[in-house]
Amino acid sequence: MDYEAKHSERYGRTSRTKDSPASRRSRSVPLSDKSADPNLERYFGELSRHGLLSREQEQELTRHLAKLDLERWKLLLSVPPVQRQALGWIGNTDQPQRVHHTPADQAAQLVDEDSEGQWMAKAQQQLEHLSAKTLDASDLRDLVRRAKDLERRTCRIKQELVRSNLRLVISLARRYPRDQLSLADLIQEGNLGLLKAVDRFDHRRGLRFSTFASWWIRSAITHALATKTAAVKISANVAKDRRLLERITTAFAARWGRSPTDEELAAATGFDPRRMSAAQSCEPVPQPILPRGALDPESSNDMDLLADDNARSPIDTIALSEWSERIDGALEVLTPREQDIIQRRFGLNRAEGETTLSAIGRTYSLTRERIRQIQNKALAKMRLRLNQDTI
Repeated sequence: MDYEAKHSERYGRTSRTKDSPASRRSRSVPLSDKSADPNLERYFGELSRHGLLSREQEQELTRHLAKLDLERWKLLLSVPPVQRQALGWIGNTDQPQRVHHTPADQAAQLVDEDSEGQWMAKAQQQLEHLSAKTLDASDLRDLVRRAKDLERRTCRIKQELVRSNLRLVISLARRYPRDQLSLADLIQEGNLGLLKAVDRFDHRRGLRFSTFASWWIRSAITHALATKTAAVKISANVAKDRRLLERITTAFAARWGRSPTDEELAAATGFDPRRMSAAQSCEPVPQPILPRGALDPESSNDMDLLADDNARSPIDTIALSEWSERIDGALEVLTPREQDIIQRRFGLNRAEGETTLSAIGRTYSLTRERIRQIQNKALAKMRLRLNQDTI
């Protein structure tokens, strides 16, 4: 029975062994969010079906993953053309050269230096090409079949590591502001960082995988916030220097009660004047909010993007509409004469404007004082109706 079949059921259950604080925090993340969109709700629902791994399970998986990579490289290096190409990649790196004569040592060096698996993919592609163009290639086809089997087993273990740490991505993504990127976008960027962590993890360092993956997840989210939210794209290194200056400035102001000078910032960061100037001049510019179709030259013009100073604000328009409906409802309790007096007195008939008590009195052949009494009586009825509607 192979490794994956032996332990598939075990990894599907939540372990009760002692875990690190980072893992315990990721386990406590609720998989529901009232502000989430339906896609996030569906994602959280699917995520709840995946179990979590303990420290021992993670170590066992990563050790077996390294064994599979080593075995796959040994198989690929057994073909001389592939071996020559792989040794050429080692010779072109900037790493200190180590002379290894045995295929096992060469495979171990390739596992160490090919952290993302790009060389292995090229070597397997070359092996498949050799088996396709060779007439009598039964041995090569057998090697290709074994290499693909090892690749499938490696992918299953990587998928298990990714699925068991998706809650960690959500836990870290929720700590970032969502005014520039939505929670779904932050989770997506964090998942990309998690994939990189799976490829680059080395179990020999003695770290928990979730601890190692946290750095890559935060790095991916921070990089996305720096490069995908600014109207003017800036270098990731410059954005990183800018964030460092902001942290140092905040800490300095909290301690000394003032902003640091450029000399103090340079001493704290070790930046030269050119690097300091580049970091200080990359103030992020917020993305403009343009109306739909604003970038279509056929359906809009430049005047569509300018504000009308004489136009009523949307808030005032909504408030006026609500008050108009309430006043119309209050006018229904009045007699026709009272309605006409109130409308003319306060200019509710917008075409005429406000009218004086004397002018209204001449219309009804009544004195100014009598019109005022009718007005006060009508206003009392309207207040009573408005208060009842409020209750």
